[in-house]
Amino acid sequence: MHPLPRKVYIYSMDFRFYYQIISLLDQLGIASEHHAPEEALPLSGTVLTTHREKKLLPVAPTHAKVEIISVSRSLKTQEQLLSQLTRNGNATTHEEVVIGIDPGKHIGVYVEADGIELTRFVTTEISYLEEYLRGLFLQIPALSYKLKIGDGTGMLDILRKLSPGVLVRLTLFVVNESKTSSIFKSQNLPRVLKNGLSAREIAHRIGTHVVDVDNFLKDGKLPIHSP
Repeated sequence: MHPLPRKVYIYSMDFRFYYQIISLLDQLGIASEHHAPEEALPLSGTVLTTHREKKLLPVAPTHAKVEIISVSRSLKTQEQLLSQLTRNGNATTHEEVVIGIDPGKHIGVYVEADGIELTRFVTTEISYLEEYLRGLFLQIPALSYKLKIGDGTGMLDILRKLSPGVLVRLTLFVVNESKTSSIFKSQNLPRVLKNGLSAREIAHRIGTHVVDVDNFLKDGKLPIHSP
């Protein structure tokens, strides 16, 4: 984890974003300097820009020691900004990561970031799913992590065996998984593909937002609340 920089160079012409970042940096006691995205980069230091404007930045000189961090325009809190400024490497923060889970003996898992598929896999071990999610939080930073899980056999078992430290990072949705598997029954596909595709279908459905996760894990009753 990096120490906080003493100064941040903000490369953006999105003034709503700029003033929000300035306010957060002031609260953290970090100096700032404003530049248009097309201007030359500093020879050293931390550059902050938006995902959209990152592609407008010039190439840094080969000898420069510049860390370029692109973030979502909707970044609003000190905690979100701190998590980016203290990460190692040139960071990109996604707006939203969605994890779809097809429960059962063979658990199908699908993951996408900002609508782009990252992976699909099948596991029989909930402990492996736990380890994967912990790694995901570290390697794929995002402002929001949504877990959409099918309402089939094994759903509660999976959720109850995930640690509180993992569940607290996730916004939970329970999805009606009806016909998510039958779509692919006519195709002669191996299980790893079928379960992964079912998990993808679950990830793309709306589902019911579980606000009180603790009570849901106790009684298994879905609240009447949809996003």
